[in-house]
Amino acid sequence: MNRRTRLGVAAGLVVVVGLGASQLFAEVFGLTYDEPVYAGVAERHWEWFERLLHGDASALSRAGLERHWGNSGDTPLEADWQPPVGKLVGALGRRLPLPGVFARYRAGNVLLYALTAALLWLWIGGRAGPLAGAAAAGTWLVLPGAVHHGSLAGIDQPVACFATLALWCGQRAVERPTWRRLLLFSLTLTLAVESKFNGVLVAPAVLLAAAWQRPGLSRREWGRLLLATGPVAFLLGLALWPWLWYDTFRHLGQVIQFHGRHGYIATLYLGRVWIDPPPPWHYAPVLLAITTPLPLLAAAGLGAATARRDPLARLLLVAVLCHLAPFLSPAAAKYNGVRLFVAVLPLLAALAGLGAARLLTALLRRWPAWAARRRALGAALLAAGLVPALAAVLSVYPYPSAWANALVGGPAGAVARGCEPVFWGEPLRECLVAVSRAAAPGEVVYLNPPGALAMCGIYQQLNLVRPELLLGHGPQCAATARWFVYQNRRSEWDAVGQWLLDNVPPRYVARAGEVPVGYVWERPSDGGGPLWSKLPR
Repeated sequence: MNRRTRLGVAAGLVVVVGLGASQLFAEVFGLTYDEPVYAGVAERHWEWFERLLHGDASALSRAGLERHWGNSGDTPLEADWQPPVGKLVGALGRRLPLPGVFARYRAGNVLLYALTAALLWLWIGGRAGPLAGAAAAGTWLVLPGAVHHGSLAGIDQPVACFATLALWCGQRAVERPTWRRLLLFSLTLTLAVESKFNGVLVAPAVLLAAAWQRPGLSRREWGRLLLATGPVAFLLGLALWPWLWYDTFRHLGQVIQFHGRHGYIATLYLGRVWIDPPPPWHYAPVLLAITTPLPLLAAAGLGAATARRDPLARLLLVAVLCHLAPFLSPAAAKYNGVRLFVAVLPLLAALAGLGAARLLTALLRRWPAWAARRRALGAALLAAGLVPALAAVLSVYPYPSAWANALVGGPAGAVARGCEPVFWGEPLRECLVAVSRAAAPGEVVYLNPPGALAMCGIYQQLNLVRPELLLGHGPQCAATARWFVYQNRRSEWDAVGQWLLDNVPPRYVARAGEVPVGYVWERPSDGGGPLWSKLPR
């Protein structure tokens, strides 16, 4: 397949997947806790660029920079400590003329989700053949974690995309460390880090892989590679984040302190709610293993087994280990499924692509007569791996975070073994829409957790939920509420929700296949009598 054809396929992937995923997933998912915060901060950043384009030089003053980039305020919209690139991608996407309210809101990340598939097709396909490229791109597109985070306006998808691109550029720079390739690696590494700080883990992956696969690098070549990985990328990072243009060392210290001492978050894992200490070291590899369809997990293992003789497999395997390593510490914060290490998923998909190519080669070596039907056999292998995986994702539509494989007995088995099916608030949309259809005007709705009140108020602004319903939380609200709404994340539940679950049949249950992901309870119009009088306050 020539270069023009491969580029044409990549462009088609971006268009078709971008439009398809925006309508099939991004338009349907409920809002998540962090999305409004990221969107609010991104708009502040975007307004700064608009001021510059209109010739407003005061945007470059200390006051102008603090207004649009400052992270030192007391409110969430002023105190977001994450770097800007991923949020700016979201701001740009919201200005694209795409159909749908939520799809346009999330368009930037959806396009990066599609672009990641195109990158895998070009990178892995260019190195290991069309089957490997197609299997890598297809695996990425059907991984539940990729579908989930690729359709939300967060910063996990941007770092996954740019970290994949940086790893590809890093491999090229190691193979032939010209200044052009090294500068491109520095730039893409900076984009990854400036999307989310775990993008920095690409740097040790490239350096370790270079030491493994190119021990013959000269001292000058090693010097250039270290310069590109360290000082050049650092200076580019300063240039891309205007908040670091003033009080640079103080702001860097604040960022390091924030990420080095990230607060623990209550997490249900293997039947226990962990806060301090956080979940044990095996949380990350276990969650990664049980949320990957087994045929694709086996293909990735087959690809990793080629690392001894294949430099690309070595790089991918080292990168997977580098991205997981920070979460193997017993003291590291771990929560929200695979969210903190979504950047591992494209690498897992790439290894699955290599595994598919290796399997095809082994089959043809065993049965040479099939060589004339190589393409048909490759297509059959793709279908055997990807079609069941896609069916698995759709089986829990629209809540891919609830899916788990047969290692734990499927989605229901994962819940029975004490894992969280959801964590970010997206089922609250479905639950509140159900309440909106059944409630009388002006009725009070008790919503848990209280931090979701502002987010769910957006549904009322969009008229998805009737504006006259009164959303609240707390003892007074519990005493007067007619409706009670919870997502099925037990680690954040209060005593009210636990009492309702134990004593009252729900009026409505949002489901991911057979798994409950959200509950609605209704208090009887007469107040409920003696039973409801025991409701915790």
